[in-house]
Amino acid sequence: MKRLILILLFVIAASTSITAQPKLRVMLDFFPNPNHVPLIIAQRMGFFADEGLEVEIIVPANPSDPMKLVATGAIDLALTPQINLLIARDAGLPVLAVGSLIGSPLGGLLALKENGIEN
Repeated sequence: MKRLILILLFVIAASTSITAQPKLRVMLDFFPNPNHVPLIIAQRMGFFADEGLEVEIIVPANPSDPMKLVATGAIDLALTPQINLLIARDAGLPVLAVGSLIGSPLGGLLALKENGIEN
């Protein structure tokens, strides 16, 4: 019985090491900045690798590239401001929000206090 269990464990271990996960290509929305800290730390500290993921973090040449590239399948995931996602969905692009790095939107409207605009 012990021998059978050892053989089964060996077969399972061998089969999982043979089937390597494909590289996950993640494109940032802009040059690296504090918004990207969760991804950068996860990669540098090996958290992705610990989960069996090979992640490539890509900096876009143009901030408008990520949405286009994920819509065409050229990359797997893209970070984008919420408004860009809404515009893309309205235009019929086959994209979907699957997560968030930051719990609340960073966009906002500003006005001079002396203008009297309160809300």
